[in-house]
Amino acid sequence: TRVIYTTFGGVVLELELAARDEKYWMKAAAASPPAAEPAPQLLDEAAALNRRLAGWAFAIPKYKYDQMTKPLDDLLEPLAE
Repeated sequence: TRVIYTTFGGVVLELELAARDEKYWMKAAAASPPAAEPAPQLLDEAAALNRRLAGWAFAIPKYKYDQMTKPLDDLLEPLAE
């Protein structure tokens, strides 16, 4: 499963989530937001995060995995008629 979050600062985090043998894993990569000319500080922040995250997979608890992989239908309520 792939999940994409944007921080309040504007950095885009792309998470890859996987479940295997009842263990839950996450890999992360950062990018600047898609823009014609992204702000230099966003490029620097994304590059710094990628240097720290490269080559790592993080074990996460099941409840976190479940929260991040919920289907959209489970997050929305039907409109009242």
